[in-house]
Amino acid sequence: MDKTSRPIVANPIVVTGIGREVSPDVRDWLRGRVKDISALDLSWDCKPVEYLRAKKTLKFMSKQDRLAVAAAGEALTDSGIEEQRLRLECGVFIAVGYIPFAQENADKLIALSQQDNRFSMKKFAAEGFHRINPLLAFSCLPNMPAHHISVNFDLQGEYFVTYPDTLQFYLALSEAVERLQEGQMEFALVGGVADQTNFLVKHHYKKVNPETVRFDADAAAFMVLERDDHARARGSKPLMQLSSLALRYDERTTSEDTSSPEITFGAADLPVWLSAFLQSPIYRFRHVYQVNGFIAESTWEVLTNE
Repeated sequence: MDKTSRPIVANPIVVTGIGREVSPDVRDWLRGRVKDISALDLSWDCKPVEYLRAKKTLKFMSKQDRLAVAAAGEALTDSGIEEQRLRLECGVFIAVGYIPFAQENADKLIALSQQDNRFSMKKFAAEGFHRINPLLAFSCLPNMPAHHISVNFDLQGEYFVTYPDTLQFYLALSEAVERLQEGQMEFALVGGVADQTNFLVKHHYKKVNPETVRFDADAAAFMVLERDDHARARGSKPLMQLSSLALRYDERTTSEDTSSPEITFGAADLPVWLSAFLQSPIYRFRHVYQVNGFIAESTWEVLTNE
């Protein structure tokens, strides 16, 4: 992955719709209404029944699925694109967070898979696995949020799913931008989702950086991208424009540096910040993510005051 930072000049890419799902506390923090984040409720869930083609499918959806569908629905509605055009001309590009799992289910699975106080693969296969609700398997598949989005909004275009963080989101964004510029599709629904207040995800972060105090929020955010000339031809007024996009590797860069040092949103980080940026007086927004030598960055400019 080595793409030199460059301005997006030929066929400029614009945002024509955006949507997010975070807790009310996090919304207040993003708006600058609260400063102390230690007491904020970072967990969030929703029931996006207004976007479901069949209400009964809700029981098959994990928290990540529900958050993703709700945020995607808001972004698609905001874009004002006709349903028939979305069906045939819109691709889905999504980064999904670390796999979540409920602690009571994990505890039950471990307890039923023990022999002589040690984990037994034989016990797991013969007993533990069969005592867990088989529907939980759907919560552990990174492609399920994209599946539910595609099904409920009948999106039959390009499809790109990656996992599990901001760096991977940039891969999805880069794929969408290139395919839009090459004319492979007319619209791209690009976003991320992360169930981060889950005990297993917390355990992962604690294991990776045991000394770091983290504030990780449940979040989903999506944006609709299209070429500027295409958006204006259909009568849409773009919200913002992607001015530059870069993915590169520099072995001298070893530290992690994100644009959200207090509350993090995992795979949804960039689109969450863009949605907040639109509600601020700032004209230009630069987002940078650095980890283990990889650097991802983008610059966005508001166009709503044209």
